[in-house]
Amino acid sequence: MERLQHALQGAAADSQHYVQKEITYLLGSHPSYLLHEYLAGENNAFLFSEFLADAQRHDLQYVCETDLYTLFDTTLSTPAQTALADIDDPLQHEQWMDFVQMRAFRKSVLCRADVPLERAVDVDVFTTFFYSANLRIKGKENLNNLKPVVFLTPDNTELNVVHPLSKAALLHLQEVHPYTPNFDELYAHAAARVAQAGGKAFAQARSEFVSELFSLYSYRGVYGHLHPCLQHPTVSERPQANALARLQAAHGWESVASIRHQALSLDSFSSRLLRELDGSRTVPELVAYLCAEVSAGKVAIPGGKQTQTSGTGLEKDISQNSKHLLTIFARHGLLVQV
Repeated sequence: MERLQHALQGAAADSQHYVQKEITYLLGSHPSYLLHEYLAGENNAFLFSEFLADAQRHDLQYVCETDLYTLFDTTLSTPAQTALADIDDPLQHEQWMDFVQMRAFRKSVLCRADVPLERAVDVDVFTTFFYSANLRIKGKENLNNLKPVVFLTPDNTELNVVHPLSKAALLHLQEVHPYTPNFDELYAHAAARVAQAGGKAFAQARSEFVSELFSLYSYRGVYGHLHPCLQHPTVSERPQANALARLQAAHGWESVASIRHQALSLDSFSSRLLRELDGSRTVPELVAYLCAEVSAGKVAIPGGKQTQTSGTGLEKDISQNSKHLLTIFARHGLLVQV
């Protein structure tokens, strides 16, 4: 793949650009992905309509995609929306969405064929969830106007957010992650924050807030949960990581599972710190232990700074790294609340 990647540099054809993109993705993925997606013994292409026919034969029916934004025509260009406007059958419409978007992979939800479905989106149901979001703001908050603000997802995808209540809600979710407030709690925090920032005229716009929040949910900027997570991003006096995270780190895993079922990547330093979080030591004691390990050449500081610093400088670097990592561990729900 690396040979082909080099050979395609500067290529102009759309098909070559597509192959370049696929190669870049595959080279950055775990080998298991390549094995499962391309080298598995059973790997046959089929149309969405054929998949539906197979499902029906097994008394199943199609519900939706896990990425809800793909269900809406607004993701298409204006000419594409016009071309598909006369298709009344929602399942046939889905098939044509595949053709227009050149979508070769789906994440479809099925259920039993005898279950009644309501395909119209009921936004009121959306307000019964508990919410989480792990976004970073880019630029000013703008909580007293409708100027768009960019929020970044963990993979640096940009999401434009317009309404002050939505901006305030995302800021609050960022601060309390992984804790999940319900809608009323989230709305109350957002309204108070907007009013305090001089946006009192926007603080009571509940319906506009629900609408944009649902849009963010559709694009996976915000997550809705049926059950709450009561864990706050706090670091105790004697930090303790959960048993699974410590076990994964002890086995040399390059990533560990977060409370949101996402992978948190580890380097040698963060892996060592995570393994030592058994609740028996304070942060200063952990820093002292890691200083000794670094000085003995048993663990490396990110960036290789251990070759340039010693004594107070080394302790400062390790202390800063450790506190930063503890904050990250807390935000990913790896620390036990005591």
